Amino acid sequence: MFTGIVSAVGRVAKATREAGNGTRETGLTLTFRAPYKGLKKGESVAVNGACLTVERVVKGGFQVHVIETTEGRTLFAEYGAGRPVNLERALRATDRLGGEATERPVQFGEVFATLYHNLGIDPNRTTITDQTGRPHYLVEGLPMRELVG
Repeated sequence: MFTGIVSAVGRVAKATREAGNGTRETGLTLTFRAPYKGLKKGESVAVNGACLTVERVVKGGFQVHVIETTEGRTLFAEYGAGRPVNLERALRATDRLGGEATERPVQFGEVFATLYHNLGIDPNRTTITDQTGRPHYLVEGLPMRELVG
């Protein structure tokens, strides 16, 4: 679980494209420089708001594998060495919760997904194309059930 409160700013150290090999899905491997101590393989870290799993801990940072689905719904494919990123480690049961606790937090993408849905546009199937011809979903998120009939 994440609070959405950035706990550190890191930097992309390396970005590598990988082809699937039967045991691993095609995708992107990103290595981040981060000030975290005690990070472990398998731990979740939010990178610019997207939850990623630590695949490998390296000196001064960590490495993740971004699968194609995540890559298609984020800007990770555009990340290069030196890019700053906002980081947040997952909460532990004993951590203090900062910010404001809500019963039903609303994500930015949910608001727009609801608007598109109400206009008859399926935000999870409709894509737009960037300058390189790569398709992107209109928004990340599902329509809010509370507002959709």
